[in-house]
Amino acid sequence: MNFFNQNISQNYAPTHNKLSFSSESWIRGLKCASLFYQWELVKNYESVFKLLKMYQHWSSQERHQVNDLLLKRLIDIWPFTDRTIRIWSCMHIGPYGMIARVLIVLGFKVAVLLRSDVYEEQVAIYRKQFKLSFGKDATESELLFIRSDVGNPLLRLKDAIYNGFQVVIFIDGQLSKNEHGKGWGKVNLYNSDLNLREGIMGLSYWTQIPITSLFLTIVGKEIKFRYVQDIAVKEKLEYQSVLENIFEPIHRLKIEELIQWEFLPIIFDHTTIKQGYENIGSSLWLPLYMQNKEMLFDITTGRSVWVAQNEFEIISGKFREFFE
Repeated sequence: MNFFNQNISQNYAPTHNKLSFSSESWIRGLKCASLFYQWELVKNYESVFKLLKMYQHWSSQERHQVNDLLLKRLIDIWPFTDRTIRIWSCMHIGPYGMIARVLIVLGFKVAVLLRSDVYEEQVAIYRKQFKLSFGKDATESELLFIRSDVGNPLLRLKDAIYNGFQVVIFIDGQLSKNEHGKGWGKVNLYNSDLNLREGIMGLSYWTQIPITSLFLTIVGKEIKFRYVQDIAVKEKLEYQSVLENIFEPIHRLKIEELIQWEFLPIIFDHTTIKQGYENIGSSLWLPLYMQNKEMLFDITTGRSVWVAQNEFEIISGKFREFFE
């Protein structure tokens, strides 16, 4: 038996009719299900199956960040009607890429903090939106992109605010496992410690611009808003309480919304199963095919075990029937 913490980008063997037990979305779904079990959001096979169905449905949809129809609907119901400069605290949940696109369409100057690994892709999307909206390429006085891991990004964001830019920061950027980088603060979600960018509080404190925390999700065909606005940082001693305040909307998300959080599998990878969980209730085994081996994954422990091919085929066949 081994801990299930594999690199999902490696080449897996093709498999198993309509439902692939080696696909990236399936592996990410198993991680989410195990994490939700530890958080006591699922408890048995029935609730795990329901969760996995929702996750596979969400994963199979087109990327909402580039959905123009969704963008139009979002603009129609956008609740922020003034021209106030804001620091937008966002997370990689739901159609998160739409937030900056809406601000662009509404004619704001926008500065976005981006990780280097998604920089080129996201810049292309935002520049395309600007050109569609205004018929010309954006200049740095209109649309600004700042790498989160190059130079001093907070100083550049501070300058952007003074120049009238709306600032969009995704506070759930990722750390490597066991890394404790400067500029990160901890919050708690269902007894898991999570790292969030605390530089956003320093930016608000220096500029005296309040923070608006905004989460977008999709339920059915409807866009859901969760937000807390005008969160002021008056002194450095408030950093932790403000961080928890801007994170607060996530506690209001239903399961079908929470599964839209892109970083859930990473949280699983960084989470240690607390002592005692391994002995709570019975194991919940689900099929998994990795490295040309038939395996079963235990939702309750986050571990996997190899099984004989004929046993795997019986289990996976019965499981596939539930999804069809």
